[in-house]
Amino acid sequence: MAETLRTLADVAGPALVGWTVAWAAGRPTIALARRLALLDVADGRLKLQARPVALLGGPLVLLALVAALASAGRLGASHGVLLLAAALSAAFGLLDDIWVLSPATKLAGAVAVALFVVMGHEHLRAQAGPFAALPGLSGDALAVLWIVMAMNAFHLID
Repeated sequence: MAETLRTLADVAGPALVGWTVAWAAGRPTIALARRLALLDVADGRLKLQARPVALLGGPLVLLALVAALASAGRLGASHGVLLLAAALSAAFGLLDDIWVLSPATKLAGAVAVALFVVMGHEHLRAQAGPFAALPGLSGDALAVLWIVMAMNAFHLID
């Protein structure tokens, strides 16, 4: 029980920091997006929102993630690959929001980010859960597929 509470406290503090940063930076980020005309407007087909929506949500989430990890003392070299992949993903999402990339380009970007994570993060490759036990590169291939599918799921709700 004590271990569970300690683990909860280890997660709750950084989560609160990340949430606070996102909340505090939210309005200025929206104002910046409006000033730069980075807005998603209704098209009457897929986009049916009543008002334009600011497009800087990905970088805002990235900022909150970095703040949460920093508050937990987790900005070491072992997290560098993951943070860079998150930054690439946020940048790619913003490019897609601005220029509406083709499905093939979106897939290529997701695969590139996933390959970067799997091939560039030795600790992740050694601790890849059920994928680590698979022979040869099949575990890496399944890890890339899983990351691409997760990214695509987020893209579908965005």
